[in-house]
Amino acid sequence: MGSAYGQGTIIAQHSGANDPTTEGFGSYGTGQAGGVINDLGYNAWVTPWAYRSSRGYGASINNIADVNWILSVTVRIATTNTDPGIFSAIVDTGASSSPLFSLQFGSDSSGNPIVETGGSNGIQYNYTLTDAGSTYNNYQLVYDAGTETANLWVNGTEELSGIAGRFGPTSASFGWGGNSSYQTSGTSQANWSLVSLEITPEPSAISLLFLGGVFLIYVRNRKAA
Repeated sequence: MGSAYGQGTIIAQHSGANDPTTEGFGSYGTGQAGGVINDLGYNAWVTPWAYRSSRGYGASINNIADVNWILSVTVRIATTNTDPGIFSAIVDTGASSSPLFSLQFGSDSSGNPIVETGGSNGIQYNYTLTDAGSTYNNYQLVYDAGTETANLWVNGTEELSGIAGRFGPTSASFGWGGNSSYQTSGTSQANWSLVSLEITPEPSAISLLFLGGVFLIYVRNRKAA
């Protein structure tokens, strides 16, 4: 499954069927979570949701408003008709202007995954994976500190761009899982194979590294000649 790009510094990450509390995350809620092995070929951590019963995880981070970062989530919504917002991954950059970015996950009546991301003034950006069914998919919010906006990538393809953050708390944090304050009926389940927050190099730095490598190859070839 593809991704936009990365290879930066991971500051918080959940992977596979590992208990997130062993990976540096705090836990909140009362839902009974647990690991699952080989779920459609993936290992994952299962978070349930029911009215006033959910399970989520969070970690404090340093202010990341002035650096580029990528939020990566590989998740399967295991239930149909799941309202987006019941399950989410949220990054509060710690800025005072438009600090909060989120990915909210749900499914339609056929189990097709739905992802929403909040924009400024409460505007929502929506994307549905048609004819996908209840499958694992990779979602990435790629944040550009220069424009203070993010682009949404789904399974390695850019689908939405220019997403502004929305106002929220100004203490930098990173959280994911079930939303205990969401009020609706029914029960739902999300299986999280990957949740990662990564600081990425500036494009100019990547370019310099590339040019430096090309120069070294040129010098080596000149010496060989």
